[in-house]
Amino acid sequence: MLNSSSYKMDAVRIQNPDGTVSVTGFKMILQRKDGNIGWSAQKSPNIHTIAPPTWSNAQILDAGRQTAATPGVVLRELNGIKTTSHIKIIDGVEWQVLKDNGVVTSSLPTGGKAIP
Repeated sequence: MLNSSSYKMDAVRIQNPDGTVSVTGFKMILQRKDGNIGWSAQKSPNIHTIAPPTWSNAQILDAGRQTAATPGVVLRELNGIKTTSHIKIIDGVEWQVLKDNGVVTSSLPTGGKAIP
């Protein structure tokens, strides 16, 4: 991800103690609902934590699967949607998965700063 042409980010990168990397100015190529392909909007504060550069795509996907399988904590229930947070340490990296009604909506390394 750090060297892929499908992603843009600022040159300043923070190496976290767990091996993850925090970056700012993160954008990625995505396909919108209308079918158009383009760069994502940059959000503020735009700090993203990326898996350790040594991890393969398979390791990243496996971290999400393993974490999703753990018991979750309810973050909120709103309009019939129950959002849960699932956290697990995998190979020294804290990983978090968010689910809405049991469906994974986010999977990410926390860099030691999980979403509350």
